[in-house]
Amino acid sequence: MFVYAPEAVAYPYATSLGGGAPLAGSMLSSAALGFASGTVVLTRLVSPPTRDRLLVPFAVLAGTALIPLWARPSPPVVIALFFASGVGGAFSAPLNALFARRVSPAFRGRAVGVAVAGLSGGQGAGFLLAGTLSSAGLHPAALTAGCGAAAALAGRSAPARHGGPR
Repeated sequence: MFVYAPEAVAYPYATSLGGGAPLAGSMLSSAALGFASGTVVLTRLVSPPTRDRLLVPFAVLAGTALIPLWARPSPPVVIALFFASGVGGAFSAPLNALFARRVSPAFRGRAVGVAVAGLSGGQGAGFLLAGTLSSAGLHPAALTAGCGAAAALAGRSAPARHGGPR
């Protein structure tokens, strides 16, 4: 929820930086490219035990990368930070597979369906909240940094299995 909510205010954020739609597109595509890159790393380039140890650090990176946006950096830095957040967000790709494997085959389809619905609902709620706060006058940079901090705290509080932080 927290990591994806800034996407809802990408256009006003880009506009505040003087970039408009082309910059908003660059911000959003850099996050997607970061996610794809991080997914390749986690699913193809590291061993399963290493991948499992990296899940929590990647989740924390997804949020932490957005915190420097509070300082309202230049557009190239914003794009780089969105990319880094996307890399961290890749923790969810192997996590989805891990979840599915841990559910009994008899309930797997329903469990995955409920999980996806919950994730989509949470992302939608995050978009709605971000849009509402932006409309109320919160600067998109502050909103994005705040979402990043909340995501980092949520990731940091994840159960510390496989050697991750507690």
